[in-house]
Amino acid sequence: MSCKLTVLPMIILAGLFCAVHSTAAQERRRPSAAREAGLVELVRNLAIQQELGIDRDSETARQIAKLVASLHFEQLQKTSNLQPDQSAQAKTITSELNAKYETDLQKLLSNEQMTRLQQIHWQRLGYDTLTKPEIVKALDITAEQLEKLTAFNQQIEQDQIATNARLIELNQLRNNGGDDQEIQSKTQELMEQRVKVRTRQTEQFQKLLTRTQQDKFTELKGTPFVPRPIRMPVSLRVGHLFNLALQESIQKELGISADAAELPEIRKFLAAMQVEVREKLREQDAPDRAAEIELAIDSKYEPLLAGLLKPEQFTRLKQISLQQSEVRALMNPDVVAALKITEEQQAEMAKLNQEVHLKSLALMNRPLQAGTIAEQTSQKLQELTADRDKKLLQILTDTQRVRFTELKGKPFDVSQLRGRQARSPVR
Repeated sequence: MSCKLTVLPMIILAGLFCAVHSTAAQERRRPSAAREAGLVELVRNLAIQQELGIDRDSETARQIAKLVASLHFEQLQKTSNLQPDQSAQAKTITSELNAKYETDLQKLLSNEQMTRLQQIHWQRLGYDTLTKPEIVKALDITAEQLEKLTAFNQQIEQDQIATNARLIELNQLRNNGGDDQEIQSKTQELMEQRVKVRTRQTEQFQKLLTRTQQDKFTELKGTPFVPRPIRMPVSLRVGHLFNLALQESIQKELGISADAAELPEIRKFLAAMQVEVREKLREQDAPDRAAEIELAIDSKYEPLLAGLLKPEQFTRLKQISLQQSEVRALMNPDVVAALKITEEQQAEMAKLNQEVHLKSLALMNRPLQAGTIAEQTSQKLQELTADRDKKLLQILTDTQRVRFTELKGKPFDVSQLRGRQARSPVR
């Protein structure tokens, strides 16, 4: 959990509650039910605000942000001292707070917006929502069904508490200098086990409902919510080369000592870039010129970084950057020029990327059905990405592929880099 305060939620942080370091330890000790998301928590997501027709610079968006902050503050006050074995009490408090603040939310949104928000909420919860009174009534769930559904939910909650406790132990072990690779392996095993358990539970939920109830449940959830692409703030993408140069593994590769004089200068330039980005984003038409702003600021500061490093160091830094970006580097203006990628090739790549993007959104947001589980979805997304990467390279000529390999230089183990999954190709 970040130690920085976030004023407004951003799309990639949707669903995460950021707090200052002094309260982070308390947050980790709280029962999982205390962090159960309601409609207020959900509506702070920019993609959902867009779905509801709420402009992110509107007064409604600002009031929503205040409502979320108030909910978080009161929730922290009332649950921070609870212990993991007090999950029932935490759940009651959270439910009461959600109901309280959802009443205030109704005053900000129209009836149509509240209905759509509720549909998205039910889609997110999936079968977990079947014990809610309004769903029980709408689906005509019998007392026997409700008893079994409640037992399933209780088992799920116990599993979540146990898993979260184990994750906290592993995190503490990492902080105390434990073997990172072993901890990562155990964490992965834990998450895979959770997926398998969740799959079995989903199948149990499905068997309990009649076909009529399943169809009605699908109808209640409304049209599947597919987030439309939202342009990321430029400040999250710009300055990638500077960030790379500040990583220990990169410094070792470049032969830069930990006390090198150029490191403070690199940090200073990176901070200046971030300030300039924030100023540019205040301009009225900034969202429509995000890519242009990013390119201009990178172009302005990149020579300054080159001036701090030796020519061979800067060349190697850019090689590693291209390796990290993988085939996304083919969208990089420098790479386009070096490989002499034609406009026709660029158009073909853009079309392929758009097709894969739409397929990915459809996979992540389709209604939950038998056999459609997180593990399978993740695998299909990986297959889509791998197939896209292969096809992107096939668009290049043999000469371009050879040149692309040359540009990336000697292989570097990019898995050791922080922020490996950069959201845009670097310059």
